[in-house]
Amino acid sequence: MQKRDVLLRRIEEFAERIDSLDDTWRPVHIPNGKFPAMGAEDGSYNAIEYRSALLYGICAEVIVSDEGGLQILRSGDVDILYPYRYVRDRLRIYMSIFELKTTLRALKRLSPSILLIDGSIISAIIRPLPFKENLTPDMRALVEKKYLSRIVRSVKSSEEVNVFSKELLDELREDFGRMRGEIIAYLEFLENLAVLREVLSDKYRDKIVSISKTSRSTEMFNCNIPDIAILEKLTREEGYARIPYIVKITKERKRYFPVFSEFFRSLEFTVFYARLKERGQVLKFEVPRVIDDDEIVELLSYLKTVSVDGYPYLLKRAHRDVIISNEVMEHIAKHIIGIHERKGREIL
Repeated sequence: MQKRDVLLRRIEEFAERIDSLDDTWRPVHIPNGKFPAMGAEDGSYNAIEYRSALLYGICAEVIVSDEGGLQILRSGDVDILYPYRYVRDRLRIYMSIFELKTTLRALKRLSPSILLIDGSIISAIIRPLPFKENLTPDMRALVEKKYLSRIVRSVKSSEEVNVFSKELLDELREDFGRMRGEIIAYLEFLENLAVLREVLSDKYRDKIVSISKTSRSTEMFNCNIPDIAILEKLTREEGYARIPYIVKITKERKRYFPVFSEFFRSLEFTVFYARLKERGQVLKFEVPRVIDDDEIVELLSYLKTVSVDGYPYLLKRAHRDVIISNEVMEHIAKHIIGIHERKGREIL
């Protein structure tokens, strides 16, 4: 309890250093807007680590709501991660690929006017590749020359939701031998970038809005605690805040793209914070195009119409649907696949 009081006091001290929010927070009554065809996506993964293998499960879902009701597209995968390397980074990439490919399928089949992406799409673009140093530039160039065009074709032409790179394992074994672990991880990373590029292409970009409940960004106030925390502390009204600022993927944000650099550098994001309900949670929005204040209010009015307690219901529903519990993973392992291997922690 004493530590809690210290932390809260520290947040208040930081917030008090900000002279005014008069030019930042715009308290406006957000009217209920018309009911557009709107979709939302989310995904999750879970895994069980054994001594010699890792069993993973992935689930992704897009829910589209229109005048006809709810339509749901769901995809998933259960498999052994192979090779057994770079586990957490690769699973995060797998989940992202499944989310984005399910989103692409929904955009093609269901044509929502707005599709909400859970989390920061800017963060997804600039996320580093932690294992790229294990491949020389020449090796990366060889891999890109040999496989990238096939990955791009699979993204553009197929509605199948999978990790296409996994289908190349046999070829990698023949071509690269012991290096196949680094190569497959690199190809999975490239595939994720390829799907991101397709989702943010001119064909779909105007439909995409990403929403984050949390953010570590400090660009608005240049303070030592996140902007979103300051806005939560110092405001209560419905409304929105923007510097205004337009975010571009500069070299300061991401120094190097192995592929598609020109495309990602060309993107512009309107970033703002908003609260859809008085005393509700402040949310961070990223829209992959330049929009003005009137368009912001119009977007918020659409979202308010489909929100519960200040948060879009479709995002909440998708999040609830895709959770893969530990109990589900244990059931899959023991009763469906029949894995009874030790995990190495039984003695604890």
